[in-house]
Amino acid sequence: RRGPERQALALEQTEQDLNRILKDILEFQEKKDFANISDKLEYELLTNLSAWTTALRQLRITFNSNA
Repeated sequence: RRGPERQALALEQTEQDLNRILKDILEFQEKKDFANISDKLEYELLTNLSAWTTALRQLRITFNSNA
């Protein structure tokens, strides 16, 4: 796969990961499992948000270079 297609797949995976993380956090919240909520936030959500930043920056560069 080439540039934009690969980036779109990476962004799609990042979105799926975010949805899974948020679902897990909600389940932990219902169980009042604050330790696991904390772990999800620290180890997964922060990493995922960084991945969004990277993926969106790359998409912006790609689209600006194709303009």
